[in-house]
Order: sequence, then structure tokens, then C-alpha cells
Amino acid sequence: MPYYGVRVGRSVGVFESWSECENLVKGYTGSRYKKFSSYDEAKKFVEAEDSSEDIPSKKLKLDGVTDGQSSLGCLSSCVKVAEENPVYDDGNPGMMTFYHDASCPRRVMVYTDGSCKGPTDNRHAGYGVYWGPDHPWNVSERLEGEQTNNRAEIEAVICAIKQARSGGINHLGIVTDSKFTQSCATEWGPRWAKNSWKLANGENAKLKEPVKRLLEAINESGIEITWYHVRGHKGIHGNEEADSLANIGAGKPLPKK
Repeated sequence: MPYYGVRVGRSVGVFESWSECENLVKGYTGSRYKKFSSYDEAKKFVEAEDSSEDIPSKKLKLDGVTDGQSSLGCLSSCVKVAEENPVYDDGNPGMMTFYHDASCPRRVMVYTDGSCKGPTDNRHAGYGVYWGPDHPWNVSERLEGEQTNNRAEIEAVICAIKQARSGGINHLGIVTDSKFTQSCATEWGPRWAKNSWKLANGENAKLKEPVKRLLEAINESGIEITWYHVRGHKGIHGNEEADSLANIGAGKPLPKK
């Protein structure tokens, strides 16, 4: 099965069909993409970013479901204070500790990641949600259904949003290395839904089911969500922890139906 790595385009990531890749690179000046025979090769290509592409945005949007477009440097500065000086909810040491965005202390930060390993005919996918060191909400689970990385990434975000809603969190910052998931939530998903779940070329959206659940989780939560994108495996502590949880989840047995 071919994989298409998009390093520079309307969105970046690893995709499983040429139609998805084409929509991201066709007509996009300076696009960079390549076809691979394995997911790992495609992911390495995508993550081999030029340093110039890691320049952080200097301003974050704070209202509604927004796309922070935060990169490595900006995210590090946003959460550095939180990671070194955890804030206790309500100021009580007995309460759970969360990371907070240093530029917006009311916003709780969560890291999500997905993992998919093994050959095409025997994939093992899992997802991880990381709220903080030894946090009771941390999640490491095997993905149900079709075993793909994109589905695992989406499931991790859905899980985090549901946890935040149950815990009474009103302002949530979701940190992910999946531009695909971020785009599904803020751009493609809403457009597909309005277009009866059709792509621009008329084909059916392959990830209708998980993306639909993602949009429902966002809309039903009532949470103000801000998105932060980071490059995977670049030393961001929370992202590395979420990646570890996702890998552990991928190694678990499939949930019993």
C-alpha cells in the first residue's frame, strides 16, 4: 500500500491516497511531497523539516475553536512555566495538577498522539493522552476498528475532549503533531459535512466516521479549544510522553466487543 508524505502544502502529514495528497499540493507554490512504500519512510520525510519552517507564530488566537499555529519555539515558551511550576486547580494542593498556557493561564493544556506499527496486513494502532506526570487522566489505549495512524490521532483528541468536558474544563489547548487531525477539526471536517461528506474531487471522505465523531465531540463539549501544532520527536516533553503512551497502547490487545 502506498503512502504519500506531504512536507510542504496546504497541510502536512502522511496520507493513504493520492486524492488526499493531490488536494493538499496541487496549485500550492513550493509544495514538497513524495510517495513511499511504508508509513515510517513517509513520516521521516515529513518530519525532516527545514529549520526555517519551525519559526513560531508570535500571536495566538484565543477565542472559539481556533488554530494557534504554534510551532516548537512558541509552544516551549507557552508551557515552560507550567511544566516547571505546576498550577493546582482552585489553589489547593490536593487537587489535580494541569499544565496551563503561560500566555493564557485559564487554558489547560493536553498532549495527544497516535501510533500505528507493523506491516500492512497486521497493523497495531494505539493512542495516548498526556495531561501531566502521573496524572490520573493519562490514557494509553489500543484503537478499535481499522488500524491506521490517522484514526488513532483523531481518537486521542476525541478522548481528551470528552475527558475535559467530564472534568468541567472550559478552555482547552490541544497539542498534537498531527496536522491532519487539526485540519480535520478546523477546516476539512466542517467542509466535508456541509458537502455531504464528499471531497473536492467528488470522492467520499474515507474517514467520515471518526471525523464526524470528532466534530460532534467538539460541538457538544461547549469548550473553547485552541490548537497547537508541534513537530514530532523534537524534544517537547509532553509530546514525547503522549507518543510513549500511544506506543504502549498499540501494543495492547484489541478491546473485546
